[in-house]
Amino acid sequence: MIHNSVTETEKKTAAESAPKPHLRAAARVAAFVRAESFRRGAFFAAVFAALPLFAVYASEAVAGGSFRLNVGAQSFLLASAVAETLLGLLYFATRRLFCAFAVVSVAALPLSIASWFKYAVRGTRLVPTDLRYTFKISELSGGAVLKPTVHIILLAVLTAAVIAALVLLRRRLKPDGAKLAAAIAAVAALWLAFAASVAAGGGGDRAFLHDFFARAGGSGVPASNFTVTGEPPGADSETPVLGGSLGFDGKNPYNAEYLNAQLDILEAMLADVPEYPAAAEAPDVIVYLSESFWDPMQIDGLQLSRDPIENLRRLQSESVHGFMLSTSFGGGTADVEYEVLSGNILRYFGLSDSFYETVSARSPLTLASVFKERGYEISAVHPFRGEFYNRRAAYLSFGIEDFTALEDMTAPVYSGRFVGDDWLADTLIERLSAESDKPRFIVAVSMENHQPFDEKRYGEYEIEALNADMPDTLRLALETSAQGLINADRALAKLTDYLRTSERPAVVLFFGDHQPSLGSQKELYRLYEGVSDRDGVTAEQWRDILQTPFIIWSNYKTEERDLGYVGSNFLSSRLLNYVGGEQPLFYRFQDVVFNDFYGYDGRDLLFLPSDGGFVTERPAKYNNIAALYSMLQYDMVYGEGYVDARLRALRD
Repeated sequence: MIHNSVTETEKKTAAESAPKPHLRAAARVAAFVRAESFRRGAFFAAVFAALPLFAVYASEAVAGGSFRLNVGAQSFLLASAVAETLLGLLYFATRRLFCAFAVVSVAALPLSIASWFKYAVRGTRLVPTDLRYTFKISELSGGAVLKPTVHIILLAVLTAAVIAALVLLRRRLKPDGAKLAAAIAAVAALWLAFAASVAAGGGGDRAFLHDFFARAGGSGVPASNFTVTGEPPGADSETPVLGGSLGFDGKNPYNAEYLNAQLDILEAMLADVPEYPAAAEAPDVIVYLSESFWDPMQIDGLQLSRDPIENLRRLQSESVHGFMLSTSFGGGTADVEYEVLSGNILRYFGLSDSFYETVSARSPLTLASVFKERGYEISAVHPFRGEFYNRRAAYLSFGIEDFTALEDMTAPVYSGRFVGDDWLADTLIERLSAESDKPRFIVAVSMENHQPFDEKRYGEYEIEALNADMPDTLRLALETSAQGLINADRALAKLTDYLRTSERPAVVLFFGDHQPSLGSQKELYRLYEGVSDRDGVTAEQWRDILQTPFIIWSNYKTEERDLGYVGSNFLSSRLLNYVGGEQPLFYRFQDVVFNDFYGYDGRDLLFLPSDGGFVTERPAKYNNIAALYSMLQYDMVYGEGYVDARLRALRD
């Protein structure tokens, strides 16, 4: 028998020469890392993680008009997580990374380009409901050419190059388990999106994609989340906002007791205020919104061969007049129209949509409803399609049952691309000359001077831009807009000349809704006002960009008064005061705000305190009265209606 025996020395030597456990693990890891499958998987993971970051960066750079982003880290992370989720789900479904990324890019970049274009024209971002009007906006713009900037072209080319690279690398981007990894990444990104959406902090603006899809998921109806500030509860805690310090510190006082207390104070204040006397005979009232009517002579350094609005200047000498500060620039007529008709400030609602798109079941208080209660015959005329901006439904809720839109008109006369202002003036004269046993309230919204301006739409031009340094494209846009002003100004003169001969008293509120956007990226203002970009615009420059002239004229008064600058929401109460007679308490509240607090708070970039001087941020001392204003208009339109009837009731 042979015995195999191992000495203790041999055992010890074998043990010492064997690999240690941690070394064995390291060797296995090293072997795994060297394996082709790991390298392919790591490459796939890196590309998969980087693609959404690139897609979001490209979309934000396009929407913002610059390679340098001013987007908060939290918001950028949220948008990237949403893109990662979409990419993962698409890859899970197709198993082709280039297809998944192409779909994400096709979804993001066109929206971003549209948002950039809208911001260049109007100064506001794209919102989801803009997509409803794709074809109608095309009809409005007449196929105006979108002229992309160099940075948009470069980003589009770079995106196409990334897609091409993914196609070329498609074999290397198909590792084992990639489909499962994509699904896991999508779930992880979804959780990251949720975490980012509830996390605090993060400076900069909200990312465009984050903002767009957040708006798409919203109800469009504001919540009653009013916050007011003031002295902590104590000796002054019962002092209401209209009398001084509010006495609430970071609380929400939206309730019947608080609102009624405020109106009690208001009525006591108004007890000693003389009423506005009414005319012996109720006048016809025309609210005439003139599309893109503005005063180019207000721009320093701009030289024109003639004054395009000479008739309006002549009428100013016998009118209450001034400059309206619009809530919009370059577009958004319905928003301005609603602020003028209602007296509400749209920004206080915090809507993600145009108000006309979110008309509440409760009929809002407007000039139309006021004059209807006074026994007036109510109508409106607008020579464009009635469904655009949901205007027909909105007017009906305002109490305007007789609305004549383009589809209701017989043989309207065009001037250039749209129905002419001269024809609109004739239509108004025809209505006003018709027999009626009631006074008439008419809303007229013109169309002739609507964009685009980059075409020679008129056969003969009566005005020239004289600045030698002006680019030809901008010169054409300015001269087209100015010729439209001449035509609108003549239409105004035609209407007022007729009313001078009428035996019936009549009042006309005439105003421009907003200034036109001439050139790309506010080119006119960059050249002649020194405007650089959104962040560099001063309060005075915003004033110049947002102002449009207005007059309140009548054929039975010769009062001349310059009101200076008036927010679009305050024009309703200025008109009611001029006409005189009974008016709702809400418009008397507007008098108090306008005279004692501020004259404009319609845009978050400009505020006009009553003590003078424009600022780009509302002073803290006005926060409480703004909160009360917000609560009152919310209560009438979307809220509980605690003081709705009280605010609407007519009184001297």
